[in-house]
Amino acid sequence: MKSFGYYKNSLDSILTNSYEDKDEFKKNFHVVMGTMKYSRTLREFFHLYNEVEQKKFDSTEESHKFINEVVSILREKRSELKKVIPILEGVINSRLGLCENTENEIYENLDKLVFFDNTKNISERIQLKENISKSMVGKKSKIVNKSVNPKILSQILAKTYNSEYNNLSESEKDTLKETLYMDKTTLIESFSKLSEKTLTEINGLLSEAKDDNLSSKLVEVKNSVRLMSPSKKNYLELKQLLSDLN
Repeated sequence: MKSFGYYKNSLDSILTNSYEDKDEFKKNFHVVMGTMKYSRTLREFFHLYNEVEQKKFDSTEESHKFINEVVSILREKRSELKKVIPILEGVINSRLGLCENTENEIYENLDKLVFFDNTKNISERIQLKENISKSMVGKKSKIVNKSVNPKILSQILAKTYNSEYNNLSESEKDTLKETLYMDKTTLIESFSKLSEKTLTEINGLLSEAKDDNLSSKLVEVKNSVRLMSPSKKNYLELKQLLSDLN
């Protein structure tokens, strides 16, 4: 398993490097958001890595307490993180052109504290914490000449999932998880069957419609469904549409 810092950096850079293209950014944002919705553990790792990188304290003592607490929480949850790695790999591997392998010493030190059980000695762990602590004491530095700050995007992601995900029913959460796990072949087959089923439902409603406005709207929806290409986003939209039609 790659370090979590690698996955975090990759997601940050995917959002940052697609930001100028609104359509691409929106698509990537929803894909990453969907991944975050699937795993509470992923959200916690994402949020706490953000916190360690961004938070500032007046004293070393305060920063050390914070680091110790974060490391303790994440070490307890690291085994759960493995469950979402295949999804992260899929999101990243399909967007490698947007990913940047930038070094982040804070993430590297935090990765070692959280995931490595074979750190040589206590002195080494103390030094790793000290390295992180140095970046957390003092005033926040201003970022200049950046069209978008990836850390702000990270924070938006970590905070936004609550309002959207918590509003889903258990059935909708199950559908989301099932869709996120689909491979390409399964997605194409499932999408084709769902599209056909949806079109059959629309045709049935059209044959019964007596109102011209309703018929017109149904024809528009039917044409939109026909133009849809297989994607996880479109699959979920079709699922919702079929549910609304029944």
